[in-house]
Amino acid sequence: MKPTHENWRAIPGYEGHYEVSDRGRVRSLDRIGMNGQPLDGKIIEPSYSHGYQNVSLFRNGRQKNMRVHRVVMLAFVGPLPQGMVTRHLNGIKDDNRLTNLTYGTQRENVLDMVAHGNHGMASKENCKKGHPLEWHERRQQRLCPICTREKSRLYRRRNSARTRQDLARDVEIDAANERWVPIPGYEDEYSASDQGRIRSEERYVNGRWGQLHVNSKIMVGSVGNGYRIVGLMTDGKQKSIAVHHLILLAFVGPRPKGLMVRHLNDNRIDNRLANLAYGTAEQNAEDYRRNSLTA
Repeated sequence: MKPTHENWRAIPGYEGHYEVSDRGRVRSLDRIGMNGQPLDGKIIEPSYSHGYQNVSLFRNGRQKNMRVHRVVMLAFVGPLPQGMVTRHLNGIKDDNRLTNLTYGTQRENVLDMVAHGNHGMASKENCKKGHPLEWHERRQQRLCPICTREKSRLYRRRNSARTRQDLARDVEIDAANERWVPIPGYEDEYSASDQGRIRSEERYVNGRWGQLHVNSKIMVGSVGNGYRIVGLMTDGKQKSIAVHHLILLAFVGPRPKGLMVRHLNDNRIDNRLANLAYGTAEQNAEDYRRNSLTA
């Protein structure tokens, strides 16, 4: 059988140094090295990483490792469009023939893996809880209908049973034993209480017509994404800050790097000190799960 003709093209950015063929092979060309010595061209033997073929290209004393399938598409088709990946149509990662390659979305790439049995989830028949998986036509993926319905039920119950106003009314403020402390960075201007409230202090501020007397008052603020937010004024500029951040800043200290503020009962309006704590994202997710089950 007569072998198929192999077409070679220069690799963009490496013209005169390397070429790639439509059969997925890469070769170096005859050239003069940096030390002035002639270098003979040869077929480059690729290395493997996660099943893909890789080659190392040198130019101007710098080395760049590239996957062969990307080199083939770069030379014969053009640069990879933003948001797309290179697909191996037959599911074989080291088959880098041009006829086996195309650009596509990550979703199309995953569907290729499922079709060829290379996807890690393709062989699974049950979800983590042991329920059978079923194909979802609209989402084009297999889902557990039992777990999906349960998640939807918990979400609806949690978000429609009580409004944010209901949640706010459920927060019992112990005004008789309320303890106030200055907010770091806003001393003599604002204070925070262990009952989750922010207060502006009585003071004089510079206004357009001179100094103005400002009375002390409890700040109502606004609600954004379920959280209580207040605007603090300093040096004539206002800064919007979530109340739960101010409470822990005043009573516990600055938020440690990598941690977030947890609402232990998962009520974002309840900013009482007893309901707040610094914690990880995993702990915050566990709060959500625990309170959803008991809602």
